[in-house]
Amino acid sequence: MSALSKYVVRKGPVYYAVLREVERRNAERLAALASAEIEQRRLDEERRAAEIEAEERKAEEDRAERRRALDASWGRSHGNPTIAQVQRTVCRFYAISFRELISHRKTADVVRPRQIAMMLAKELTIHSFPEIGRRFDRDHTTVLHAVRKIESLCEENDAVAADVAAIRGKIKSISDVHNER
Repeated sequence: MSALSKYVVRKGPVYYAVLREVERRNAERLAALASAEIEQRRLDEERRAAEIEAEERKAEEDRAERRRALDASWGRSHGNPTIAQVQRTVCRFYAISFRELISHRKTADVVRPRQIAMMLAKELTIHSFPEIGRRFDRDHTTVLHAVRKIESLCEENDAVAADVAAIRGKIKSISDVHNER
């Protein structure tokens, strides 16, 4: 015996009215369940977004702490020189223009200063090989070659080592002046 059979013996207007009422109640229950489920999903998404944001903040804080520790171990201040400062200092030291420094000329009077600038940029800044390469309009492997080449030349040639030391000193003094401001 169905729930409706105690009210209606045959299908008439009362049967359909009761049926509509049952369907309306069922629809309300389904809507309430769907609304609750949607609200729960929204709350879960907000909670997950907050968790992701907290993880990102923690990761950024960790990166900053590692950077500070690395800077301290290298004796660097937080105001590392920029690649542009290194480039300008090398240009002044060797009396060449910035255009010549980043040009694709391969003459010795330009190549050596460019390689020294790349090596000092890697040594004194926190930038990666690809980033330094972009600033010199070169590939990162060219920067790697320049670093290795100048390091080996410094071991073999005292004049190159003296030039590199002098430029390094000028860059550090410029960087220190900028840090004091």
